[in-house]
Amino acid sequence: MVIINTLTIAEEITLDVTARIVENLTITTNDVNFGKIVRGKEKREPDVPGMIYIDGESNSIVSLELQGNGEEVLLNSNGKLTLNLSDEGSEEISIKGSIQTNKNIELGNYEGVVSIRVKYLR
Repeated sequence: MVIINTLTIAEEITLDVTARIVENLTITTNDVNFGKIVRGKEKREPDVPGMIYIDGESNSIVSLELQGNGEEVLLNSNGKLTLNLSDEGSEEISIKGSIQTNKNIELGNYEGVVSIRVKYLR
């Protein structure tokens, strides 16, 4: 009697690849303006709050991250905010804050820049 072992020396399987094409994310803004602040005092709200407008794929989840002068601007404990875009694919965010001035601060005009990054999560 002869016994023959058959060994599998090759195997084949398939892998599905999928993609979902979505709308581009666009961000537009209106600047924040605190107006005049008295030296040594705190201004609790800007004269003109800023706005961030996000447009993208309807009902998508996005993350929003702000960075000012090289440092993260806290939106919550991890510095990022998760948003659900509306049925129309948009979201509006009001930007406010407060400024405390030092009594020895130089008089003049001051400005800063905040960078905004939005990306799709799912």
